[in-house]
Amino acid sequence: MKFSSVRLFMSFACGVLLSLLVSCQPDPKPPYPDLPTPGKTCKSCNGEFEIICPECNGMKEVTCERCKGLRGKRINCSNCDHGKVKSFLGGEKDCDKCNGKGIITEYCSKCSGKGRVNCEQCRGTGKIDCPECSPKAPK
Repeated sequence: MKFSSVRLFMSFACGVLLSLLVSCQPDPKPPYPDLPTPGKTCKSCNGEFEIICPECNGMKEVTCERCKGLRGKRINCSNCDHGKVKSFLGGEKDCDKCNGKGIITEYCSKCSGKGRVNCEQCRGTGKIDCPECSPKAPK
């Protein structure tokens, strides 16, 4: 008999606590009140909250500003004189560094010789937050 009365008390107490919790909750509000109303979509992004990055046109990369896309520059080889180095036997031989050409390519340190770098505006994703409706976009 004691067991059933304890059980009855516990179920009553849980019911009271649950009703108090529910009544104390604020009215649910939409998480982003500035979003378009249902059925209407943003004209800029069609409800996707992202648009194609205007900086890279969605390509994720842009031309490297340092080398202007040329990947590097050609400089005179510092190891030789016009592609020739003196050999130990007294003659000349082709420079190993420039393969006897006298010129080497110094690759751009920013793009590692690719000529392109990740777009800074979209951080290489090709998309940015929609400025019209995205909850993350600065207002």
